[in-house]
Amino acid sequence: MSPMLAGQRVLLGQAQVIAWGVEIELRPYCERIEIAGSIRRRKETIGDVEIVCIPKAGRVDLFGTVLSDQITDYLASQIGGGRCEKRPNIRGITTFGPANKLLLYGGFPVDVFSTTVRNWGMSMFIRTGPAEWNIKAMQTFQCLGMEGHSYGGVTGKDGREIDCPDEALIAFWQQRGGEVGHNEAWNLRYRALRYKAWSEKRKVTQEEYDALGPWYSEAEAAAGGAA
Repeated sequence: MSPMLAGQRVLLGQAQVIAWGVEIELRPYCERIEIAGSIRRRKETIGDVEIVCIPKAGRVDLFGTVLSDQITDYLASQIGGGRCEKRPNIRGITTFGPANKLLLYGGFPVDVFSTTVRNWGMSMFIRTGPAEWNIKAMQTFQCLGMEGHSYGGVTGKDGREIDCPDEALIAFWQQRGGEVGHNEAWNLRYRALRYKAWSEKRKVTQEEYDALGPWYSEAEAAAGGAA
């Protein structure tokens, strides 16, 4: 990767090569990783690379509590030497934490955002942008009596937290005006759970299945059982 200056815009093809290189380098430390931002939107020129990933679990303590993740540990080990550096903002403050890492790779801005299986869709939606579209989407949620979260899913009208494992669910909630029946919500939670289990190369456990709550028959739903 040839040295570049932060703030310099490059053609889409050149940015794509940079992004591919970072994606390939980080893939061994991720359950899932994708390129987002203006590259995904196919802009003619690019000012930075945005990567969204689900990190693999990292270090744990003696009690099994996860202390870190593999993306954070790997990137921390690469800081210094000129190839990978923390990128300061206009106030000289750097960001390098579990969720966000603002970096310079070969002198070019690369942002790495970590998320979870449960909210992969919302993270890809927000990090793809553009900002104007994100603002409009969040305002739409507010008009529906709901709340969208940049670092999570959606809070429904009833205060229930709703996962967004894929981007299509964001459009689904907005098109339905936030009015979703009990069984539809159960299906969405089950869909997210199955994807999580698949990503972890295992089956859904009975305990996880039971935690989804009851499935109502049509008669029970009509009688108000889903209220």
